[in-house]
Amino acid sequence: MIVVTTPTGHIGGQLVAKLLASTDEPVRVVVRDRSRLPAQVADAVEVVEGSHGDPATLARAFKGADSVFWLVPTDGQAPSVYAAYVGFSIPAAQALVDHAVSRAVVVSALGRGYQGFTGHVSGSLALEDLFGSTGVHLRSLNLPSFMDNLLWQVGAMKSTGAFYGAVDGDLRLPSVATRDIAAEACRLLTDPTWTGQASHPVLGPADLSFDDMAEILTEVLETPIRYQQVTSEGYRDGFVQRGQSPQMAAGMLAMALAKNAGLDTMVQRTQRVVAQTRSRLAGVMPESATRVVSLHDADARPIRKGRLGKPVEFGERPRSSTTPTGSSSTTASRSQTLLTHRNWCLRSDGSPAAPDAHPGP
Repeated sequence: MIVVTTPTGHIGGQLVAKLLASTDEPVRVVVRDRSRLPAQVADAVEVVEGSHGDPATLARAFKGADSVFWLVPTDGQAPSVYAAYVGFSIPAAQALVDHAVSRAVVVSALGRGYQGFTGHVSGSLALEDLFGSTGVHLRSLNLPSFMDNLLWQVGAMKSTGAFYGAVDGDLRLPSVATRDIAAEACRLLTDPTWTGQASHPVLGPADLSFDDMAEILTEVLETPIRYQQVTSEGYRDGFVQRGQSPQMAAGMLAMALAKNAGLDTMVQRTQRVVAQTRSRLAGVMPESATRVVSLHDADARPIRKGRLGKPVEFGERPRSSTTPTGSSSTTASRSQTLLTHRNWCLRSDGSPAAPDAHPGP
């Protein structure tokens, strides 16, 4: 038995259709109002009416279930992102234990390992930890921003010829379509062989900036569309004006600022580190121009070579630039402080050299 939450949502609805087309395993859905289901779906699945935040509803939904697809519904009025994601999901964690559910697939976000509060991403990752604590076999679908989110701004594009956000327009980031999320969730839910708990990033085929998206929209629609970056205050206040609580609106801003600082690119940097490590093990030195030495700063480069028992220093060398008045000033491209990372040498006694800060690859 496969249980699907949010079966009338953008992801859940597509997932149910894919499951019904690809497996003979029975599908059970949890929905507040049965009448919102398409007739052909309502006739083909078992329906449990109620909120999937309600323990009594979950007791009926999870009884006899082998796998569960879990997606937290949007609650813009929640008092915090932790209440929205973790508080809502605590009854589900207990139900997983009570009914010995074998597997769960959870919709979450990229950003594990990022230092700092990231709003809705922080809530999503805390939800992962909650489900992981139950001992269920778990796959967390770690997602970037949804490509489909542009649809929410169709009205603005029609009236102003623009869409809006808080992220730099030229920053290329991964994104993903909800249909691809549903397809990957379907594959995992119909595969009874995987075990353990793991992150499962789902990314689109190419990184795009909002300026790139505007250019594509202009070409496809044959009408000028541009991207307009707004201030942090304007971005946050817009969500409040549309009915969100101040805390949830602040969570949206924190997430956007973190994405602007590289939150969603950590997966690609990690993959590059893995690739260059394999290259080093094979005896091939990666090119220094593309070598990653810090997951937290992709532009960092070695500054001072280490000696036995002394860490290597990584960071960014200050560079000299000319001000508009013609005077010379010294700046750094990202930070004027050195990032010190662990070197991969040993002390004379064979023990690892102690790092001064976060270990580097």
